[in-house]
Amino acid sequence: MRKPRTDSTLDYLPPEQAEQLMEWILGRVPYRSIVEAMREKFQVETSIGAISKYWGKWGAEHWKARRQDALAMARDVVADAAANPGQFSAAALEAIEQKVFALALDPESSAREVKGLAQILMKRNDQEIRKRDQELARERLADSRERWRESLKSAIDRGLDALYDDIAGNPEAEALFERLRAAVRHGVEADAEGGDA
Repeated sequence: MRKPRTDSTLDYLPPEQAEQLMEWILGRVPYRSIVEAMREKFQVETSIGAISKYWGKWGAEHWKARRQDALAMARDVVADAAANPGQFSAAALEAIEQKVFALALDPESSAREVKGLAQILMKRNDQEIRKRDQELARERLADSRERWRESLKSAIDRGLDALYDDIAGNPEAEALFERLRAAVRHGVEADAEGGDA
């Protein structure tokens, strides 16, 4: 009885083993290493030539099926992202960016798919820009409020110092002045604490 050819053995691999073989080939694992891995992991004897023939026979079909799966997934992502553009994590957005890049380089991809994914990214970028603008506006407002508060305190202190100079030496006026100074400072501090809330 004849020994089966090593290349025909690869044609009859179980789906999981065939998928793993394609992953190794697509992952640019050297064929010599694939031969060893097939022997060790699946107890399948093969050769470099058999792997090359297998790729030539099934590679394009596998690539096409893989691309169709990726496009279907991309369509689902586009639909989901269009419905909820603000709910994507950074990792999901990075995956979409990679997909846009891959589709843009693939001559068989449709312009509509690339455009749909790119629009999602642009919407997300617009949202991030608006969010940063709002944060900057809040920071500027807080800084402006603080500068105004410091300016007001300085003006009040100058006014109180000038008033004190006018009443210095009059014990009744100085006592009244100290109560006035305490009330003004308390009011300014209370406004400062209330304004930060």
